[in-house]
Amino acid sequence: MFSQDMRIERINYVSYERHPSHFGSFSDYSQKVTHNELIYKFDGKIDITFGDESFIEEAKCVRFLPLTDRRINYTCRTIEPSEYVYFSFDSVGAPDKMIRKNIAHSEKLEQLFMRLYHSWIMRQDGYYHHCMSIAYEILAELERQSYLPQEKFDKLIPAIKYIEDHLTDDIDFSNLHKLCSMSYTYFKQLFIAKYGMPPVKYVTKLRMNIACEQLANGMLSVGEISDMLGYANLHYFSRLFKSEIGCSATEYRNKHKIK
Repeated sequence: MFSQDMRIERINYVSYERHPSHFGSFSDYSQKVTHNELIYKFDGKIDITFGDESFIEEAKCVRFLPLTDRRINYTCRTIEPSEYVYFSFDSVGAPDKMIRKNIAHSEKLEQLFMRLYHSWIMRQDGYYHHCMSIAYEILAELERQSYLPQEKFDKLIPAIKYIEDHLTDDIDFSNLHKLCSMSYTYFKQLFIAKYGMPPVKYVTKLRMNIACEQLANGMLSVGEISDMLGYANLHYFSRLFKSEIGCSATEYRNKHKIK
């Protein structure tokens, strides 16, 4: 998607946007695009016109917009409400045209974009260089995207369903491969190719995503969330949350609590 010679010189901003607009809502963003933008679309559907191109953009799509020295026609019409992460940056060696890519195996990329957003808004010590590191991880992941046939990944479905049904239980990761009738080594290789991480890390990410939702909702205490997710030891949960999200559970709640 990008040349290996491309270099990010500056991160301008990172934002998370929800567009709950009703069907047919229209937005006109026509202007000079003064920075490069990389946009990851989590869900929804919109009708986009950018310059001379018009297309329907659906979920699990990455869109790159180049900077321009002239006003460009850029409009969006809502078909289904959408959620995005926007990443604005200056660079050397970036493409000079819009690029779109549908991501078949998007879990790791979703997590990287959310990590980038969380690090940017939390502004912990060293956050800027941490964001820069994650940004390069995103570029690398876009290049790494696996092209294995979907039927190979379908073999993982029994393990994924088991994980979903027992997400808060004490999962025996050493036996997941048996559910898929394959060797442990092949199962792990296929799982990493699909999700960009081993099963243990994948489950941790799912649990932390739920924790973030519950913290923002504000209905449960940190201890109650820890118990709900199967972590009997609150201190362990707190360390794990900070390691994964980049801030404490309390700090996250204070930043994201729904008013």
